[in-house]
Formats: sequence, structure tokens, C-alpha cells
Amino acid sequence: MVVIHRGNILFGISPAVLDAATLPRWLLVLALAALALSLPVTRAALAGNEIWQEKAYLPGMSAIAFWVLTAMLKQQRPHSRTFAFSLLGLGLIGLLGVFDFGSELWARLGNGSMLLLCSAAAQCVFACDALNFLPVHGLRWLADMGRLS
Repeated sequence: MVVIHRGNILFGISPAVLDAATLPRWLLVLALAALALSLPVTRAALAGNEIWQEKAYLPGMSAIAFWVLTAMLKQQRPHSRTFAFSLLGLGLIGLLGVFDFGSELWARLGNGSMLLLCSAAAQCVFACDALNFLPVHGLRWLADMGRLS
């Protein structure tokens, strides 16, 4: 759960994380960016270890850092529709690339392809929010789950 209140970001219930939210904004962004960009390294650390691959806490935390950074960027200032459509296009190209050419991307980028997946998804979410897209009929429950999480 991410709560943005008066420019401060609070995560879930953990006191240690709540203490981290009191850091200066630039330091928090730096720490989140480092965590997000560590995704290939944390994913590679799990190779060959079936037990930890099931848990995958560190790559999950890296993905959450992407979402928090996206929410922080969205909160900064209004963005133009052109910028939002550009991000949506780039995000969709990235997602289609990962889904359609996943094995080729994996051969070239290795664990770095997970960065492409997370950044493309974050771009799409940012753009859809900036463009005020409504959920497709029948999928409103999914949008409600995202809003509640």
C-alpha cells in the first residue's frame, strides 16, 4: 500500500519504512531509484535457487519502487496530453516487445529485460492516469483493486 499525503510517501505498516518516508524527498527518490535499478542484480541472485525464486522478495521490492517513483512523478505537476500519449506509445511498444519477443530480449538483455517490463508497465499506468482513461466495461473491479492496494 502506498499513501501519498502532503508530499510525503508512506508504505504499508512497517515502522522502519515509515521512518524512511521522513527522509528528504531527493534522498528518498535516490534510494527508490537504486532499488528499482537493482532489479537485474536481484533477479540474477535468485538463479538456481528454487526456494527463493518462489519468494522473490527483492525483485518484488524493485517493482514496487518503480510504482512509487511513478506515483511521485505523476504528483509533481500536470503533464501534457502529448507527453502522456508518447509515454503510452513507448510503454505499449515495450510491453509488446517483452510479450512477443521475450526470448530474444532475454538472450540480449538477460535479467535486464525485467527492467524493460517494469518501466514499460509504469509508463502505461502513468499515461492512462494522466489521460483519465476509464476502465473497460467489465474490468472496473480490477481498477478498484488497484485503487485500494
